[in-house]
Amino acid sequence: MDLTKTGVYSITNTVNGKQYIGSAGGSFRSRRNRHYHDLRHNKHHSKPLQRAWNKYGEEAFKFEVLAICPPSFCLAGEQFYLDAWKPEYNICKVAGNTLGVKPTPEQREANRKRGLERMNRPEVREANRLRALKQFESKEAREENARKAKLHYELNPESREKARERGKKQFATKEAVEAQRQRAIKQFSSEEARQRQREKNCKFTYGIETPSGKIDYCISIKEYAKLNNLASSALAYTFYGKDKVGNPINYHKGYKIVSKTPRQK
Repeated sequence: MDLTKTGVYSITNTVNGKQYIGSAGGSFRSRRNRHYHDLRHNKHHSKPLQRAWNKYGEEAFKFEVLAICPPSFCLAGEQFYLDAWKPEYNICKVAGNTLGVKPTPEQREANRKRGLERMNRPEVREANRLRALKQFESKEAREENARKAKLHYELNPESREKARERGKKQFATKEAVEAQRQRAIKQFSSEEARQRQREKNCKFTYGIETPSGKIDYCISIKEYAKLNNLASSALAYTFYGKDKVGNPINYHKGYKIVSKTPRQK
């Protein structure tokens, strides 16, 4: 049983056969550890499962992998098993729905602190950064990510509605709008910050042949054109050999873009 994978799992009472079914979008191991931690501390959200755990003891329960699937299919897989098996220990009968699960203020605060503590660890931040870079490093990766997201929201309309509400909440009050404005000001408060943002938005490295025959490399046609007193649009057209109306334009003031390579950020 590979607990590093994602998918659908069950926690089974081996005495009476009753079950709890869930899905793991991170890993089976993290979900199992979370369940067992809460059960051992008598604070699991499923009261029926908690009562059974207290009655029969930890040794009476077995964690099993039911199906391995990508994170985007986990909720759909969980719903399939909820409908087919009708597990006795699940409070919610809709995958991803938290109806009936009401964490206490103390639990919410503990979860918030746990999340902040985890996200502040350098190795977690670096892992998230590398995962994001890999997710968007190529056109194919971006298209695949968009396809998965679209499928997820098609299968889970409640998630789509929650995402829409989160977007509205960002600008629902003057305070929220002001917070967004202050973040933008901080992000572009210095020339160094603005330059970092410009570089982050650049998706390609360009090879530009100069009048002397030398090849210069840059990540922004606009910046290169500004430094060399060129028209950025005319320089950009040299890569395609014609302008927007179809007129030939192989060189602009002796400069020509000869290569365009996706950046490995």
